[in-house]
Amino acid sequence: MVIFMSEHSTADYENFHEAKPHGDTVFPFNIYPCSIPQMFPEVLIHWHEDMEIIYIKKGSGIITVDAQSRALSAPSVVFILPGQLHAIRQQEKEQMEYENIIFHPRLLVSAGSELFYREYLLPLLEGMVQIPTFLTPEDTRFTSLTEPLDACDREAGEKGKAYPVFVKSQLFLLCYRLLICCPQAGNPSQRATLDQIKPVLSYVDMHFREKICVADAARQVGFSEAYFMRFFKEVTGKTFVSYLNEYRLSRAEMLLR
Repeated sequence: MVIFMSEHSTADYENFHEAKPHGDTVFPFNIYPCSIPQMFPEVLIHWHEDMEIIYIKKGSGIITVDAQSRALSAPSVVFILPGQLHAIRQQEKEQMEYENIIFHPRLLVSAGSELFYREYLLPLLEGMVQIPTFLTPEDTRFTSLTEPLDACDREAGEKGKAYPVFVKSQLFLLCYRLLICCPQAGNPSQRATLDQIKPVLSYVDMHFREKICVADAARQVGFSEAYFMRFFKEVTGKTFVSYLNEYRLSRAEMLLR
């Protein structure tokens, strides 16, 4: 999402809310209402260190997570782990209204809880548990996994004195249900392969004002130009030149705003 831009931060382009903190250092959590194409035409591929949950409330759109693209309609949920590549775009002429639930994993970690973190949270955050990336009502787990999200949504309207305590309780409930209903994950090597694209995205963010050719991008990951072009298209669904042009246009649009 690309609404608030700065000149320097590589994180600014990732989402419009990346330019502002999610809550604060004590309570790094927030819920953002979003809409495509009313607020922005698409969200180009990016990643961040927060946990992100996209909860589609109205309409439909196309969500990509780690090179998997799905056309989803309301109500649907997308779980995006820290570090996962993801993008959002309009499906033909459809509109989509959704909520971004964003929180940093440290929200669920307290002093002296290292063993708890390694035993229960780390398997979720590092993809060792097979979380359903795209969750639709046809999945028997849909109600169980969306109940905590709906509860946070309802409470967000009030934000009473104990709101942070309530949110943490619901996030822990969500983690518990994911742990008991999801099997162990498969091949971790795919994650490492997808991570290879990140230096290229960072390079584009830092140098988009300059002349960039395919050879420059391929050099960031040590690939030949031919292999890089195939690899980039497989991961992002776009050619590198198309991605670069769209990125520049989006940055220009935001600077004009």
